[in-house]
Amino acid sequence: MSTPHEIVVLGGNFAGIGLVHYLFKITIPSLQKLDPAKTFHITLVTPNTDLFFKIGSPRALINDKQIPESKILRPLSEGLSKYKPEQLTLAQALATSLDASKRTVTITPVGSETTKDLPYDSLFIATGTTSASPLWTFHPDPSLTSTALKALHTSLPTAKTVLIAGGGAVGIETAGEIAHFYPSAKITLLSGAAQLLPNSPPVLGPRAQSYLETHAKVEVIHNLRVEASDLSATGATVTLSDGSTKTTDLYIDATGGKANTGFLKADWLDGTKRVLTRDAYFRVKGNGSDDVEGVYVLGDVTAGSANTAMVLDAQTPTVASAFAVDFARKAIGVEAGEKKNPGLLGGLVGLVFGKKAAAPSLVEFKPMKDTMLVPVGPGGGVGLIMGWRFPSFLVAKVKGKNFLLELVDPLLTGDKWKA
Repeated sequence: MSTPHEIVVLGGNFAGIGLVHYLFKITIPSLQKLDPAKTFHITLVTPNTDLFFKIGSPRALINDKQIPESKILRPLSEGLSKYKPEQLTLAQALATSLDASKRTVTITPVGSETTKDLPYDSLFIATGTTSASPLWTFHPDPSLTSTALKALHTSLPTAKTVLIAGGGAVGIETAGEIAHFYPSAKITLLSGAAQLLPNSPPVLGPRAQSYLETHAKVEVIHNLRVEASDLSATGATVTLSDGSTKTTDLYIDATGGKANTGFLKADWLDGTKRVLTRDAYFRVKGNGSDDVEGVYVLGDVTAGSANTAMVLDAQTPTVASAFAVDFARKAIGVEAGEKKNPGLLGGLVGLVFGKKAAAPSLVEFKPMKDTMLVPVGPGGGVGLIMGWRFPSFLVAKVKGKNFLLELVDPLLTGDKWKA
């Protein structure tokens, strides 16, 4: 057998886990049909030992009965233990630097000050983002997410005033959930922009605001951001972008996250610190001089990403196809989509033993555009499907009922990908 082709995947939540399963279930078997002698090993580098189904956080923060923590924090081992050590290594670590000339990633294991250089033949950057609050994404210390959920379970029942910063889907959903389960609390939502959902089709934000104000009795204030916060055991005092201060029993930061790309060179990134791509198949662009052959990016850390889990369903097959095409060309000598005439003898052999495996081809990236479901409490919400209005009762049925918990197992085990 040949020396294994070493694939390093940085990041082990939605994007990284989904990719690992896709490579093992679909991409690698197809390449081994072309050349059975080729072997592969994947190292998944991530500081967390659990999958965090962050979609469920707005409901899970209410109390431990609505969505128990065990439903949205699931051990990675549940999905990865089926792979043999010669196939997969799980490294609980953070990527701290990358040397493109040596094709190594320097990682720092969790709880250690020592570093290790990890060589790669192919590299996938799926490090995602880190939100200001650990309620929405893992932080370098993943235990902070559990701590933040438990803190809200304690403080929400007695909070008379709640201030939420962030006018995106998370902020809206959180406001709706608290308004439903704690109707006596006065809730204020600061959007920080001219309207809610500023990065979505313009029609959606005003509809979300109308639903919040009419059904949830939430006060929505635009063009006002929290610049600083002072938290105490009895409440919080926040400093706002207009220079004023506001005191509240409970402050929840639901603003967007920052890209986890501090280990990469600045000239690999765009103005938001996300990774630039050189084509529609998520090959990393680099800076024109670094060796970026076989380096790819996926998930929220991709430049121009819509930052939704739904996009990954389209992005994962696309980026995996780029790897397959690149590997087949370089390691096997097969061009993408190349069909060779087998000749008379080859045709007879094909009839007897079966046809030769097809060369890999690129998969176009075709996400569902203008699609978003934003429940505002369990009873309804707003949404678009391919730009078309989605009725409130269907938003409640599809997402508002249990925040898509039925997707956790297929994601964790890889069963969502069909060979």
